[in-house]
Amino acid sequence: MHAKDNEQLLKVWVNTTLGETWVDKGEAPDWQRLFERKENYPIGIVPFGGLVLTAGVDVQKDRIEVEIVAWGKNRESWSVDYRIFDGDPAKASTW
Repeated sequence: MHAKDNEQLLKVWVNTTLGETWVDKGEAPDWQRLFERKENYPIGIVPFGGLVLTAGVDVQKDRIEVEIVAWGKNRESWSVDYRIFDGDPAKASTW
């Protein structure tokens, strides 16, 4: 079997033989159409339609980063707030 006939083998060949990064082909929406759909809303306010809030937290060695996201129907989402808390996460004062 030739690598060109098998995507997984082709990926390995491109990465190891050519020394290039494999780029998966997928469907991505046109960036301009998405940009035209953007909405302006104030940070810190849950927009109309936001039903559930979630927080994603990224803990680094010198800070904690948090994003609050509002979720609505049909997977619509809004970034409500983003905060960075500087300090050592091992210390209670950072939390």
